[in-house]
Amino acid sequence: MTAAHCSSVRLFQIFRSSGFKPPVRRTRLWPKVPAVLLCLAGIAAADVSGDFTYVDNGTTITITDYPTNATGAVEIPTTIYDSVTGLYDPVKTIGPSAFSGCNKLTSVTIPIGVTSIGNSAFYFCSALATVNLPDGVTSPGTNAFASCTALANVTIPSSVTSLGNSAFANCAALTSVTIPSGITSIGTFVFSGCSGLTSVTIPSSVTTPVAS
Repeated sequence: MTAAHCSSVRLFQIFRSSGFKPPVRRTRLWPKVPAVLLCLAGIAAADVSGDFTYVDNGTTITITDYPTNATGAVEIPTTIYDSVTGLYDPVKTIGPSAFSGCNKLTSVTIPIGVTSIGNSAFYFCSALATVNLPDGVTSPGTNAFASCTALANVTIPSSVTSLGNSAFANCAALTSVTIPSGITSIGTFVFSGCSGLTSVTIPSSVTTPVAS
């Protein structure tokens, strides 16, 4: 829900004139703030579908949170129903720290259509063994999969153009990584602490150095 979904412009004007400033909090805490306040302030309010907490900006979905006590495999949905428009909006973004600390997840399926994986999105998912990034993802963020110590296999699609700093740091189970042609930027410490890594293939398209 966004300010565009609010029915009373007058209420918004009154509320704004009161000097309300929303608290600076991590996204997973937004559901504790009354949705009407967020709507009037022009901030997208979080909602829940199954175990997924998400924000719908009216056209696309950002997954913002998932229970840290979840176990086994998780399949991120391709779309989520928007009760305001009556349409199914596509999941485009895995937000910062959305799955951080879910240390009992063993695998994750990220659907085609997701283009962005935020900073620390899967940080310290220590049981996560396999990740397939779908074609369309362009830039896994800083610490996106850092400290996924069981991560042995990762597929990086040709759509990726950059890897954030420490994106796979401390993934001790990784043994080899192939970085596809087309990537131009690899951040610092991307594979720092990957003690089992014996082979990395870096294409000539990379124009920035790799710091281990």
